[in-house]
Amino acid sequence: MIVIFAFSSCEEKIEEVEQHAENTENHFHHKHQASTVRTPKFNKVVLGKKLNNPYSVKNMNIALQSLRQKNLRLIPIDFTIPVTHYYVKFFIESSEDFEILQRQGLELFSYPLDYEVENEIDYSLPTSQNSIGKWLYTSVPANFDFNAIQIEYVILEELYLTDDEDTTLDCNGQSGRSVGNYSLYETLEDASITISGIFPDSPPRDIVPPILPCEQIQRTKHRPRGFVRVWDSERGALVPVVGVRVRTRRWFKYGYDYTDENGFYEVDNTYRRDPRYSVIFRNQSGFKIWSSVFAMQRAEHNVGRHDKRGYDIDIQQNSRGWRFATVNNGAVKYAQYCQAMNIGTPDRKLRILATNGNGSSSAPMLSKTWGLIGFTTNSQLATFLLKANGISIRLNLISIFIRFVSPDVIIEANSSQGTAEVYGSTFHELAHASHFEKVGSRYWTKYINYIITYGSYGDGSGMNTGICALGEAWAYHMGYQLTLAEFRGVGGTIDNSEITLAGFEDFTPFDRPGVDINRPRRGGIIVSWEGWIPGGIMADLIDTNTDNYRVGFTDNAEGYTNEDIYNALDWGIESPQEFRDRLLRESSNRDRNNVINLFEGYFWN
Repeated sequence: MIVIFAFSSCEEKIEEVEQHAENTENHFHHKHQASTVRTPKFNKVVLGKKLNNPYSVKNMNIALQSLRQKNLRLIPIDFTIPVTHYYVKFFIESSEDFEILQRQGLELFSYPLDYEVENEIDYSLPTSQNSIGKWLYTSVPANFDFNAIQIEYVILEELYLTDDEDTTLDCNGQSGRSVGNYSLYETLEDASITISGIFPDSPPRDIVPPILPCEQIQRTKHRPRGFVRVWDSERGALVPVVGVRVRTRRWFKYGYDYTDENGFYEVDNTYRRDPRYSVIFRNQSGFKIWSSVFAMQRAEHNVGRHDKRGYDIDIQQNSRGWRFATVNNGAVKYAQYCQAMNIGTPDRKLRILATNGNGSSSAPMLSKTWGLIGFTTNSQLATFLLKANGISIRLNLISIFIRFVSPDVIIEANSSQGTAEVYGSTFHELAHASHFEKVGSRYWTKYINYIITYGSYGDGSGMNTGICALGEAWAYHMGYQLTLAEFRGVGGTIDNSEITLAGFEDFTPFDRPGVDINRPRRGGIIVSWEGWIPGGIMADLIDTNTDNYRVGFTDNAEGYTNEDIYNALDWGIESPQEFRDRLLRESSNRDRNNVINLFEGYFWN
């Protein structure tokens, strides 16, 4: 069983609630008429009690006085607690604000860092419909230039955070290294944690209290490492999640690394206590994944506090993070296939929205088309999202969607689909994004206007029908072909179905106006294709098979490659006929008569 998703179709369920049901079977289903339209529902971060911040200058001074009373020999007489950082919150009003702060090297959180966190969620609604923005929390160096960023901020507390090497003393309170060396900062940190009563962050088991003689103090630091893997329902195994960012955090101390091709990471910081672990779906290659139509930032998979030595993050199919990890891997695989076939890849900064629905996907390329002909008003965008994806957003909230998300690609992905279906949808939509790189924004707005005017694919009779037919033929071809290439032979649903590449060639062309692409099934398995969009024509150009795809017409065309096809998808090529002519011209009329006959058989002559 396999599904290939369209540039646009219908139902999109936007309920951002965690999925916990076990999935015992994959049902590959593709709808063309919206039966239900859902409006967004959101989870929010669940916070526990407010904690007494042990890293505040105030509490560090209390700890300093306590240590001086208990062991004056350990503390230099002239030592005072400096302000090294500020605990601060910024009011973020757009994704651009977020990017500005990230370029400053800041890590932003949607919840205050001095609270117990019971439920970490990476998004939430803005404070009100009349206030487009949200407070995000972080720490900044004391010399941070707030004026340079022009973003509203509030300093919440003065902090003392420093590198251990800056405060390494011997047992007489003098700087230097000896057998009895100790870290003044770590000693203060332990005392402040104890005094602050931070029971969830109790002193580590592998050190003794700082009030004991210097010679007895021993500390062990660890650099967390591990693997990030996701369940592949086709292979029936966990596979690496490639190129995602792993973040560790303990209060205001952060560590990072990107996973390699094996899913392995080792963060760039050390910990004496157990940190919190998160997977950030900002891929090392450049693309980012959003979780919701009102996400404040890229999607996260938060797994809570774990061992300071490291933690293997295994994302199962019933986890909320499964769709992000699976879409991420599909996007990585797509780029690899493009490189192997010498096909252009999408913009490296592509913005992907991975929704949790039961409907369809689309490629509006919104970060590049908003404000051009086609997407100039909130109502136009709302109409597109409703017709293309079944997403219903109130007009007064469209501006929030634009400021924070503006997706280039919307991929419907949920755990009931299975890996092959999500990959198929991802391959299909990214093929559109590759096409966009050839033709640009003004060409793409014609595509958008077609959907706004006629809804989904229409019946093939309206203005810009040829653009829709050509673009969908390319995306169906790539999505179907790459999904088969990825999963054939792994023993999953595709190997156990009747679907082969020849199945895609079993395409019954309809003349225009006609029905949308329809795939009759037997027991859920696709056995044939039909429609006015020439979904099988590019496979027929490449293969060496001979098949009778409609009465009086036989596929004898051959000898073309995916690279040839992509090269002919130029700006100004707005119909299958124009594509045919460009393809023949660029290939010195290779197999001309059979190619012309093929397009005639598909009713595009």
